[in-house]
Amino acid sequence: MISGMRDDGESSAAEADGRPSEVNPYAAPQSIVRSRWAYVGRVVGRPASRWIRLGAALLDGVIAMALWLPLALALGLFDFVQPRTDLDTQLRGFLLGLALFLAVNGYLLFARGQTVGKFLCGTRIVRVSGQRISGWGILLRRVLPMWLVQYVPVVGWMIALLNCLLIFRASRRCLHDEIAGTIVVYAARPGAAVPRPPTPP
Repeated sequence: MISGMRDDGESSAAEADGRPSEVNPYAAPQSIVRSRWAYVGRVVGRPASRWIRLGAALLDGVIAMALWLPLALALGLFDFVQPRTDLDTQLRGFLLGLALFLAVNGYLLFARGQTVGKFLCGTRIVRVSGQRISGWGILLRRVLPMWLVQYVPVVGWMIALLNCLLIFRASRRCLHDEIAGTIVVYAARPGAAVPRPPTPP
């Protein structure tokens, strides 16, 4: 009771001096929570920017071509002068690309929902709900459909172009995201602790 009277007296004195009261006894309890997942202006779980996604895609593309092209040339699956378009060559080229993709990205894909490019750019693939998606889910529903559709005559390149253009929507989800029910979001730094919600007063 005495302490309450002292607090009231101090508040009244502050108001009399024209100074704002430092303590509002009627304000709801507040706490400042600084998420360890927020870094470099990014918030984990928020959709990744289009530029960041483009950077990750370019990195993955450069890595894939740097590995696939020499092997394809050595195996006779690709020719700069006279490209081979027979079904057997295309099938072997596809399987070679798939094997290299899994060799380079397999661990990150199944462990963290990332490719090497996404890992370097600080993004990951999750379900639209924010929950983790399995590596098989990413591979079978997100990667392979778009790879296979490119082999469809006439419309294959159109669908591939549409896949890229859909990222300019507000949701920032490409066609392969719509098919797989996924979204690319900012990821936590490796080893970062999961922030805990503040304890209710």
